[in-house]
Amino acid sequence: MKSSQLKHLAFYGGAISLVLGLFTVVTSYGEAHLKTAPGIEGSYVLKLPMSATCGGGTPVMLTLQQSGVYVAAALVNPALPRSQTALKSMTLSGQWRDRQLNLTGKVPVGVLCGNPKDKAAIAVKIEGVIAPQQKSSKPSPLTGTLSLNSALSSLMAQRQPVLKEESK
Repeated sequence: MKSSQLKHLAFYGGAISLVLGLFTVVTSYGEAHLKTAPGIEGSYVLKLPMSATCGGGTPVMLTLQQSGVYVAAALVNPALPRSQTALKSMTLSGQWRDRQLNLTGKVPVGVLCGNPKDKAAIAVKIEGVIAPQQKSSKPSPLTGTLSLNSALSSLMAQRQPVLKEESK
């Protein structure tokens, strides 16, 4: 009887040692080779181009939320208090890889044109380059192209500094 208990004890001790060894190997690999994506989260001010839909020149806020390489975004018109509800729905989605940002979605015309009663939606596509935010440097701009219902225009958006209340 003691022999079988010794065999069980040896088996379980070996299994526990193997699991601890594998955990140590995986942890050291992860610490050495796996890094999180740098943050681009925040608000960016951009001016909309002249278009047939809107008069143009309207400043809007592009608000980005990031989870690794996946990005959710909303275009918000600061002049319209109701457009703040767009932040709840995050109507644009896409990815950020190798400094390349790609977002697509639909945004209400009212948010873009300053007419809150207009409920129609415009197809929006943003492709651009943005450098990750470094702790010691000034905020990085977003440069690229903006497509509103397939009408392309250049895009330059400046990142707004994060207020202490907003920081995590």
